[in-house]
Amino acid sequence: MFALRKAVGSARLAKQIVQQRRTVTDLPPSVKVSSIEKLLGGVAITVSILAIPTYVSCNMKNYKKT
Repeated sequence: MFALRKAVGSARLAKQIVQQRRTVTDLPPSVKVSSIEKLLGGVAITVSILAIPTYVSCNMKNYKKT
């Protein structure tokens, strides 16, 4: 009895999973991102990528001692 309920429940769950659909729309963006926001985002990404290599290269003397 419990196995039958579990099988029916699994079938219902599988049906729900299959019915979920995602669509990709080919439309222009609904909200335009300003140029300043794009610039600040690019600067933040660049600084975060280059922060550790810059720190290491500036403190190379300390790394050579150990």
